[in-house]
Amino acid sequence: FFYSPYNHLIGELAALTFLGTVYGNSPKMGIWRDKYWRDMEKQLEKQLHGDGFTVEQASYYHHFTIGFYLMLVQLRRQNGLPVAQKTLDLLERSLEFPMYLTRPDGQLPMLGDIDSARSIYFYRPAPQWNLRPFQALGAAIFQRGDMKHAAGAPAEELLWLLGSEGYESFEKLPAELPKDTSRPYRQSGYFIMRDGWEAGSSYC
Repeated sequence: FFYSPYNHLIGELAALTFLGTVYGNSPKMGIWRDKYWRDMEKQLEKQLHGDGFTVEQASYYHHFTIGFYLMLVQLRRQNGLPVAQKTLDLLERSLEFPMYLTRPDGQLPMLGDIDSARSIYFYRPAPQWNLRPFQALGAAIFQRGDMKHAAGAPAEELLWLLGSEGYESFEKLPAELPKDTSRPYRQSGYFIMRDGWEAGSSYC
């Protein structure tokens, strides 16, 4: 691997970790499972600023990267394998950032470059910059009512990644407004402001 140091690297590491976990009855695959997950955890702090946004400064690639992590976290949990708390904490921040970044119309601002690649690829979003299904996943995984509010509705990704239990967890979770209308992200270089959380709110 090491095609590039950013999202390509994460995709390649994720594939090796998937193989090592799914085919863990092989001694070699068991080594892959543990080694490449350790590499994934080490890379997370290099891929994201401490406040949660990708160092690539691209809102679409941000979701491309964290999608691999969310799938692997779920896979490890299903197999009774540990995930470091600091990894979970940074992943939660990586979902909190786009919660605040998402515009009142439900779409992300077009920050940075983009291509057609997606890590969680069950359907093609329309419009392309509506990535609120990630907020639905964050709501269920981290039990965040504010992310449920940002998601707006359950998404099919809940069923694919978390099963019926994850879907039901999302449905039972009370939605709540995010606690701030303005939020500084100094490490990432953004200050996000709005005057409310309604569809017609002002935002910059």
